[in-house]
Amino acid sequence: MEKIGNTYRLLKKIGEGWSGVTYKAFDEIHDRHVALKIFHDLDPQAAKREHAILAALYHPCIVEVFDFGMTPKGQAYLVTEMVEGKDFLSVLRNSSFKEKARLFLHLALTLDYLHSQGIAHLDLKPQHVLIPEDAGLSPLKLIDFGLAMSKVKIRGLPAGTLQTMAPEMLKQGKVDARADFYSYGVMMAEFFYGIFPYQARSVEEIIHAHLYEEPIFPDSKSIPQEIRSIILACLEKNPAKRMQRGLELAKELNLAAGLKENLSSFGVFQGLHRDQFVYGLKKYLGDMDKALSFKELGPDSGVWAQKFKALEHYGKFFQEMKSLSQEETGLKNRIHYLRARMAMEKGDYQFVSSLPQADADLSIAHGLAHYYQGKRADAGKYFYTALKQAKTSLQKGDIYNYLGMNAYAGGSLDEAKKHFSKSENILKNLNKTPSYVSLLLNQGALSQYQENLEGALDYYERSLTIARNLKHPYLIATLLNNLANLYIGFGSSKAAKPLVEESFKIAEKIKAPYLIGYAHLIQGDLAQLEEAPGSASNFYRKALTLFEDKKLKREAELARNNLFWLAVFGENKEEAQRWAWRPHLKKLWEQLEKGVCKTTSDALPEELWIAILAVQKKSDQTSLFSLVNRACELFLQREQKIPFDFRKDLVHVPLWKKILHLKSHTHEEDPVKIANFKKLLQVNQKMVTEHEVPRLLEFIMDTVIEIAGAERGFLILSPHKKEASFKINVARNLDQETIEKPTYKVSRTIVKKVLEAGKPLLTTDAASDPRLQSSQSIQGLKLKSLLCVPLTNKGRVIGAIYVENRFQKGLFTQDTLEILSAFADQAALALENARLYEENHRKTDKIEKLNEQLSQLLAHKEVELTEAQEKISHGLRVLERKYAYDKIIGVSPAMQRVFEVLDRVTEGSISVLITGESGTGKELIARALHFNSPRKNAEFVAINCSAIPGQLLESELFGHVRGAFTGAERDKKGLFELAHGGTLFLDEIGDMPLELQPKLLRVLESREIRKVGSHQKISVDVRIVSATHQDLKELCRKKSFREDLYYRLNGVMIPLPPLRERRGDIPSLVRFLLDEMAGAKKIKVTAGAMRLLTDYDWPGNIRELRNELERALSFGEKEILPAHLSDSVGRENPRIVPTSGGLIREGRNLYEKEAILEAVRRSAGNKVKAAKRLGISRVALYQKIKKLGIMAQELQS
Repeated sequence: MEKIGNTYRLLKKIGEGWSGVTYKAFDEIHDRHVALKIFHDLDPQAAKREHAILAALYHPCIVEVFDFGMTPKGQAYLVTEMVEGKDFLSVLRNSSFKEKARLFLHLALTLDYLHSQGIAHLDLKPQHVLIPEDAGLSPLKLIDFGLAMSKVKIRGLPAGTLQTMAPEMLKQGKVDARADFYSYGVMMAEFFYGIFPYQARSVEEIIHAHLYEEPIFPDSKSIPQEIRSIILACLEKNPAKRMQRGLELAKELNLAAGLKENLSSFGVFQGLHRDQFVYGLKKYLGDMDKALSFKELGPDSGVWAQKFKALEHYGKFFQEMKSLSQEETGLKNRIHYLRARMAMEKGDYQFVSSLPQADADLSIAHGLAHYYQGKRADAGKYFYTALKQAKTSLQKGDIYNYLGMNAYAGGSLDEAKKHFSKSENILKNLNKTPSYVSLLLNQGALSQYQENLEGALDYYERSLTIARNLKHPYLIATLLNNLANLYIGFGSSKAAKPLVEESFKIAEKIKAPYLIGYAHLIQGDLAQLEEAPGSASNFYRKALTLFEDKKLKREAELARNNLFWLAVFGENKEEAQRWAWRPHLKKLWEQLEKGVCKTTSDALPEELWIAILAVQKKSDQTSLFSLVNRACELFLQREQKIPFDFRKDLVHVPLWKKILHLKSHTHEEDPVKIANFKKLLQVNQKMVTEHEVPRLLEFIMDTVIEIAGAERGFLILSPHKKEASFKINVARNLDQETIEKPTYKVSRTIVKKVLEAGKPLLTTDAASDPRLQSSQSIQGLKLKSLLCVPLTNKGRVIGAIYVENRFQKGLFTQDTLEILSAFADQAALALENARLYEENHRKTDKIEKLNEQLSQLLAHKEVELTEAQEKISHGLRVLERKYAYDKIIGVSPAMQRVFEVLDRVTEGSISVLITGESGTGKELIARALHFNSPRKNAEFVAINCSAIPGQLLESELFGHVRGAFTGAERDKKGLFELAHGGTLFLDEIGDMPLELQPKLLRVLESREIRKVGSHQKISVDVRIVSATHQDLKELCRKKSFREDLYYRLNGVMIPLPPLRERRGDIPSLVRFLLDEMAGAKKIKVTAGAMRLLTDYDWPGNIRELRNELERALSFGEKEILPAHLSDSVGRENPRIVPTSGGLIREGRNLYEKEAILEAVRRSAGNKVKAAKRLGISRVALYQKIKKLGIMAQELQS
């Protein structure tokens, strides 16, 4: 059947009501059977309402809801637990008084819980109360909440079940939970007194009775008067006079029926036993966990305090309990953990410290509390403790993720990466969970921080897709913020704006302060990008206020940091000084104020900008020029790291915009530099069109030497394996000549540094450069000027360009580095394009060769197919000839009668029963029937019913589906399906097991089969031909064969005579069989041998005759003599004159016995081989041994 929601495979329809159809289905994700209801109405509101009502209930006697969704046809569906069992009506009809009373008591307690949650069922009837097969914690299950409501309502037109409907529902007046007690009373009357409590039959009479008549009960001494009083109290017309609570009703019933049930209370789980309370609480805590994880429950929600108090309330029950089970201890700890999470949501980290570290989750809570307070070392200790306590893969994956977060926040990036990697190894098999999304998000943040921007984009986009599939609003909003932040870093306000707008809407909807604050930070960045500093300041201040209010220390630092840099970029000294509160920022600001320029080689662009402002203050043009150049280098590096489509937007980022503007006004361009850039434009065109890698490498190297003015140059490509050494692919000098033995003419230390770090290295005097003092090759080669630039493609270093001069210091400048870096990026791209071109060329050649091979193969296959078709056609013609009547040898009157019957039945589809002894040619007749009928082009399928065990015969005939029984690994077609449109031959039908016969009869009558393990019916068009050597009428009389099946099979009977009753046909049969065996070779049978063959009675019939002739042929090459025949045939056997039936049978039995003993003797006692010699089945041989009374001693001798 069809699949719903790509998860639920429908198995069978189990019910249908006014609102929809219910199916039994299989949940393939959670590996369980479920009930799936598809609603008729295309408006999903009713289904949503039912789902919302059930999702809020936690009771073992109320059906559990799992899912809600929409089918492709636009119909809503609801998924609940599958309750295997019977309804109230079926169970209570034959139950004792106390059994009935006990179930009604549990129903009253269930209603009490339901009503305490503000829900009325309003369609209470026996069909909606199920008794599970495995009662366990649930003596009953209340189902179908389609008419349930959560508030007192004025009902419109009556809906529900008229038989149990309360009067107020019929009046269309105010309806509340007390209507359920009226329905309850009707059910009690029916089950305790066996009658509907009103004398009414028609719809009008029932409505009138509910509204106006008093209930009537027969006198019954077995039913206590107190039970009658309870029913009357429930059936009051005025709701105010009925029972008001289910607990009150349960107590009355407990007393009236003498049940002595303990009706102690566990909060709202009134009247439940301890294990039932645990069951309900487990589901309650699970939903609380989900609500917190999905941020459906936040500190600002109206029920937050109520839920927090409820957790404390349930925790006290466990404190009062003695000797907690392992499960109860786990639930107690879970309550602590959920309260810890709720406390942290409100910023109350001190509350968490009051809780124990009883399990992994609680240790995680302690770790997170310290993490949010910025206490990294303590957080790490708690996380490692949790790791030791962890019992599940999910817990371990989460803990490594938290350890990575903690390390990242503390600046230990390598450690963070290691922890994230461990988490991914665990969580990759749980890749549809919020935990995996959280991990990807953190890996994206780390990649973004390390400026692996394409990697960050990939992590965020993958995790956002999963989060949207999970419908997890908190994670979706977080990822939208991170993506927007990334796009702002690219300079693309167009890409960032819709993301932050969506994020802010989600954050406000779920009332998540952290997300709202973070969205404000992104909105401020976006305002900066759009050159609106005033709006940016407002957004940053909003975020700061919110973070400080929620005691989010780390996030508040981010907001202050943003306000500081906004002031710096706007050159607002007062604001900058106000927000420079961190020591690092304060130091930078002091430098700016003093006009001091102190920067490190790895200074960030923002730090360089402060240095630039400082030197501008001093009017130091030389330092200004150097700093601006360094900042521009960082800009170019940054540009190479972002995805290509966004590179054009980077100039819009405020910092870069200011730096580039300053660059354009610091000095006039050098003519040589302009000429070199023009040269780059020219060579770029040539690099794009050159696809041969060796020629491209030489061209790149010659161009670099020309631009740089270098003495020598080397182009090096990185090894494929880390442990391998690099290879110098091109070595050229100023005269564009190849350098011999280049390996010994470069500094391997410098090349290795550039390849590993992916950063260029420039030195104006290599011999005196302190960075290179440890390199012996530098000193040995006596290098002066040296420049090595990495070749980078898609963030991966693929090689390096190395140029040098051994005679001149300071030859290469920052401008040279800038030009060669730009050239190297283009060269790397050209190399990659050339490599891809060559690879595609090779693939094209390979595809052409494969296509050629495929064409040849197809040509051969076409020839083979033509030959096969010819063989099949020839085979069909052979079959038709083989099974034509003239191939059935027989001129005797008995055989002529067989031919007459065949002529009459071949054209139709009537069932045919062929009877006769074993070996008389029953299958030959069946095949002749098929191949001379209109069905001859379809399949002829045969099966011996005695040769297959009964338990397998059903599967052979009807087929089976995967999983129907042990070993059923795949679906299998049965013989009925294979014979569709043709003929099915059931040989030895008399041996078919009795239990299988009604199934065969049903198929013959309905022309439909059902595979074993399936409920789906399959139509078949099959002609049935059956055969037997037994007397089926006698079997019917003995009750070992169904009489109705016999008449269905015996449409037309064709009795085949044994060979001894048509001796005149034996000479013709002998000649036909010998021609068939010997082919073109003519075999003569002497008169003596033919007389012996004709005189023999042939208990094995034609099969035995064939075996005898095959044996004789092995002795006689050209003719068969009497001496070539076996002893049983070759002896002079006196003919028994058939003077009576008894003598005939006696003689036949004598010959059969001798034939069997002879066959067993020749087979050395092996009965399987003996059966083959006689041409009968092993089962038939055993039956004959038993029938003829052959003793074991005779067989052994």
